[in-house]
Amino acid sequence: MPRKKRLTEKQFTEVLDRLMSGESLTSICKDKHLPSWRTVLRHCQDTDEAYERYARARAAQAEVLMDMIGDIWNEPFPLEAKEKHSEVLRRDKASYWLDKRARQMQPKGLTNKANVEKDQGVITIKWQNTEQMDKEDIKPAEIVQLVNKDN
Repeated sequence: MPRKKRLTEKQFTEVLDRLMSGESLTSICKDKHLPSWRTVLRHCQDTDEAYERYARARAAQAEVLMDMIGDIWNEPFPLEAKEKHSEVLRRDKASYWLDKRARQMQPKGLTNKANVEKDQGVITIKWQNTEQMDKEDIKPAEIVQLVNKDN
């Protein structure tokens, strides 16, 4: 007997759209017409395609969190000094945690692809003959020559 689908494509797309808008998975899945957050995560574990879509949605959500940090600091401050100081501390703490969370969610950037750089070459360290160093009065700092292997 075929296994029943955990969630429909329409439900999964709604979850991903709401994730990208900044909502948390647990708050999204409290809606009666959506499955639990555990079901959504199990669905992401079932197929690579579902996992990739979920990972892209989380990477986009990180951009929203970074925007939220800007919004926090763009709000006007209270005029009274003590209230202003408390508000600065509150905003600093909130922006710190939002930034940390965004960086955790988006380690590969918005495209969610690994940044692969080509090998830029090899650096070779050569030592001159120490006997030659004694004869020509060469200082130790002049011994090391960094040479690019390709040249």
